Amino acid sequence: MIVVADTSPINYLILINEIHILSLLFREVFLPPAVLQELLAKETPDRVKAWVSNRPNWAIERAPGSVLSEKDLGPGESEAISLATELHCGLIMDDMRAATLARETGLQVVGTLGILQRAHARGHCDIRQVLEDLIATSFHISTRLFEDTIAGAIAMKRRRSGDD
Repeated sequence: MIVVADTSPINYLILINEIHILSLLFREVFLPPAVLQELLAKETPDRVKAWVSNRPNWAIERAPGSVLSEKDLGPGESEAISLATELHCGLIMDDMRAATLARETGLQVVGTLGILQRAHARGHCDIRQVLEDLIATSFHISTRLFEDTIAGAIAMKRRRSGDD
């Protein structure tokens, strides 16, 4: 399975040392040029810049043929939605407004929390620990969403193992 990723999920997965999860869940992860530029911005943490500069083979730069022109979206979001539409694949994106627009065009969208839930369900991480690591960054999550994400990950793992 292939997927296109926006800036935020890549940034946070690198910051919590869980970026490898994407290679366990997806065959290829496409990163549009604008996303890579955002990940190399001056204010981006050095760890993220280092990963981008030496990214693994499964993280592939690919530009969309045409870019969605939506004034409320940033360049990375516009390119990510455009590329996912062209490739008819999933999209990893956290921005609510952009994700809503992407879903309205028929794309399947999952955010950082959804990726972590899937990884937990497949035994690739401990959901409570990775969420605590995520909270230690600048990622914002309410107490209720924290608990709901854990409950969802546990339920997903039970369904995968047939315990329900």
